Amino acid sequence: MRILTWPLKAPGYWLLLFWTVVAGLLANIIVWYEAYPVAAGGGIAMSLAIWYAAFGMLALHGQRLLLHEARGLEDDPIPGVSDVNPFTEGRCLGYAMLFLVPVTIAFSMGDTPNWFAVAIATLVLSVFWLSVNLEGSITDGLRPATLGKLIKGLNIDLAGYAVLIFIGLGGLAYAIKANSILLLGLAGYLFLVCQATMGRLLYYRRKELELFTERSPEQLLEIEFAEEANRRDKLFNELNTLCGSGRVQDAHQLLDGFIRDQYVALDPQMHERLLLFQDKRLTLEHGVRYLQRLLDRKETRQAWKVFKTCLQHDDRFRPLTDEAFIKVTRGADKQDAEQVAELLADFNRAYPESHLTANAKFRHARVLIELLDDEARGREILNDIEATHPEFAQRKAFRGYRN
Repeated sequence: MRILTWPLKAPGYWLLLFWTVVAGLLANIIVWYEAYPVAAGGGIAMSLAIWYAAFGMLALHGQRLLLHEARGLEDDPIPGVSDVNPFTEGRCLGYAMLFLVPVTIAFSMGDTPNWFAVAIATLVLSVFWLSVNLEGSITDGLRPATLGKLIKGLNIDLAGYAVLIFIGLGGLAYAIKANSILLLGLAGYLFLVCQATMGRLLYYRRKELELFTERSPEQLLEIEFAEEANRRDKLFNELNTLCGSGRVQDAHQLLDGFIRDQYVALDPQMHERLLLFQDKRLTLEHGVRYLQRLLDRKETRQAWKVFKTCLQHDDRFRPLTDEAFIKVTRGADKQDAEQVAELLADFNRAYPESHLTANAKFRHARVLIELLDDEARGREILNDIEATHPEFAQRKAFRGYRN
């Protein structure tokens, strides 16, 4: 709906009024030309400057509407909207020259017009008109490379723009020929609406046309990314300062507060960045909690990857709890079986007070037997479980496996 009201906002309404009066005067002079060619010819010559001013101002305003929409600024006021002096804007001459095409067609059409020729002329005019509007210069807009890029970017959609050009510029030309004040005013309004509509459609093709935009989803995303990057840089500067003074726990609290509302999204990103962090104490402090959150979400395979990465920085690194330790080993790949066996063999040292020692030993035995083909060592551990954990040895799972 905003596109329909843009032309009626200042200075649109008085530009439409000026265009209607001046174009109506010119239309009458053209009609008089048939009866009084000499006098009317002089009138046309004298009124050309006024007509050029009326159309030039309307065209300038139309171009601003088109560019405003094409740049994604539909919610913003149009800057410089009152600066519509056609005598200081060289591109207005280009607009006037292009407008002569539909005017010539309108006045040369008979009772049985050649619509195929009109369609071809409109299609060509559409390319020229859009290019000059976008480039803001007739010389830049009519360069073959510029025209080719526009045609390639619009592709089959060019036909839709041709329809809007036909309605906009063709309507202005037809209204002059019809010599109707009402039609002239309506045609001027439709021209501005078509310009704004083309701008909106060009915005949707911004990627294909490589259009300069000031507010698009891509730009807003870039701004958001830049702001987020600045926030993270500031965060890591503060983390570095805290760790440098030995306040690792304070640093972790600050980090946790930063990611608390977005653990799922930010945990992996922070983990990757902390791997490059100078103080690995903070890396491991975050890693152990990140690992636990993965296990809580039953993402054991990813938890194992995090575990392996942290072990590369400290081979004494372990999950927060004995239960978490056993769970994370279940997420290991087969090729990591030897590392899993070594970790399980170290379970008693890492968790000396654990009530899951028998579970860890049973897991260790199964890894040795099933994945490493070391049945002898596996059976030794099973025998040890029977001797030191008789209650666990009576469990159905253990007995079934033992037998």
